[in-house]
Amino acid sequence: MDIVGYHSWYRNFISALSSRANPAAGTFAFYPDGTPVAAGTPLEGALSTYANFGRSRGAGADVGLEYMLSPEISFNGSVSYIKLLKFSNTDPTQSALLLNVPDLKLKASVTLENLLMQDSFVRIFGPYQGPYEFRSGRWDSSVF
Repeated sequence: MDIVGYHSWYRNFISALSSRANPAAGTFAFYPDGTPVAAGTPLEGALSTYANFGRSRGAGADVGLEYMLSPEISFNGSVSYIKLLKFSNTDPTQSALLLNVPDLKLKASVTLENLLMQDSFVRIFGPYQGPYEFRSGRWDSSVF
């Protein structure tokens, strides 16, 4: 059995990639050859970069367990949970902080060794993760 818990404090926590220049407001981003960034897309001329959120605090836990029923059969499983507890946002143009990871992840497997042939194994593995929002640059889970 393996159990880990953590509580983390961050300074200068960095946001996901976000659009900072706004062509509608008269600010544009260009490549050195004069071509607008993201030409031909809805984000044409928009500069994507990272923002500093300031301080944030998160906590989580991981629990793993492996059980050998016999020398030939073993079970393995784990649970991971993470939660953003608090963050400070000093930039009013920046949207809310997303961790871009699922809060909950589960994994389980069964391993069978030396069934039909010596020194062989079969492992059946299954993961699960909870739904989560992902936003970074042009990638947005609510759109794709």
